[in-house]
Amino acid sequence: MTSAPPGWYPDASQPGNERWWDGGQWSHVTRPAAAGQQAPTQAQTQAQTQPAQTQQYGDRPGPTAGDDPYAPPGEQPYDQQYGQNQQYGQNQQYGQQPYGQQYGQQPYGQQYGPTQQYGQQPYGQYPGPQQYGQYPGAYASAGPTAPDGTPLASRWRRFGGFVIDGIIVSGVTALLGSSLISAIAADMRQYWDQATVAARVGGNPPDSTTFIANITPELLKLALLQLLVSAVYEIPLTKLRGQTLGKMAMGTRVRPIDHEGLVSWGQAVMRWVGFRGIAAIPQIGGFYSILDAIWIFWDPRRQTIHDKIGKTVVARKR
Repeated sequence: MTSAPPGWYPDASQPGNERWWDGGQWSHVTRPAAAGQQAPTQAQTQAQTQPAQTQQYGDRPGPTAGDDPYAPPGEQPYDQQYGQNQQYGQNQQYGQQPYGQQYGQQPYGQQYGPTQQYGQQPYGQYPGPQQYGQYPGAYASAGPTAPDGTPLASRWRRFGGFVIDGIIVSGVTALLGSSLISAIAADMRQYWDQATVAARVGGNPPDSTTFIANITPELLKLALLQLLVSAVYEIPLTKLRGQTLGKMAMGTRVRPIDHEGLVSWGQAVMRWVGFRGIAAIPQIGGFYSILDAIWIFWDPRRQTIHDKIGKTVVARKR
């Protein structure tokens, strides 16, 4: 089943707000609903969801494959769980407490009037300030967000994704450039043997300038190969999925800073240039890489310099 696209959907808690759906699960972030949106009246909701005959708790033979109590918007209604449109208080079986009710709290689904039945409203239909997964009085988690309220990824998750991607790129580069690595190793071994013999007999050490001149072409070729591998690996995945393998593993994703969705090809390329391309420039590449990495520690949206170049942010996926 194809999940609903990421976006803002009406909340099922209380009227007035919308909740963020990231394409895989509900976020804790809410915002006021757009002007002109009104929650349906209770009579309309009951007319849409009231079954022909109320089924008692336990009468259903068992859950089916489509019964997901936390379905994405537009899919499984919340009322198709545990008894399917069971009226609150009618012949409840063992336990007798409505599903989701906490001690001393109002049963879920009865917040909009005494005649409303448990589970009538499809989950995600009604807006409200109450955070997903929390009950009235709970505290929402703090942290920076994108301009539309999407939670951003933590620094540690981003660092973990960077390490995983670095291992992948280096491993592929080593496989493809094994002949270059062998040539560099042979030159280093030859220089070491000559230096050892000279030290033993008291002669002059070998010329280091010749050694550096011998290995420089192979080092440049290996560096260019690594750049090519990283471009082929990172740019298409960032554009088509918003995630490299490292970001998939750490539950993060790249998105434009000003709206939800995938980045453009231009943004994916500019983000790579700001990350790998500038860092490969001699003399300034090392300093730039350090500045790019530590920029995230004081940026209010946890952006690095290459995020700013590409006009992107890294958000949480799960």
